[in-house]
Amino acid sequence: MIDSVEQNSYDFIDAHSHIGRIRYAQQRYDDAVTAFERAVQTHRFSENEYLVDTWFWIARTHLKRNDSEQARPYLEKIAASDVKYDKKPQAVELLQKVS
Repeated sequence: MIDSVEQNSYDFIDAHSHIGRIRYAQQRYDDAVTAFERAVQTHRFSENEYLVDTWFWIARTHLKRNDSEQARPYLEKIAASDVKYDKKPQAVELLQKVS
């Protein structure tokens, strides 16, 4: 089904993000990271809350995999972002813990 969606659309990005969340809930963290990163790689729009939220999910997934080194760059991006994001304080707190 995902193959029928335009790859540069929000729907394509949204589909990969949802797949990532499903894999996360299933504790299939490697598959979750792959889906989230695919969503980020296909994102061709300006930085927005949706992209920042996907970074947050990537960071959380890396942390679940006990890989703080991979999580840190995403947490740093969130902390440095000017985008209004409700989980930014949580991301900053996680960044302080892994630094």
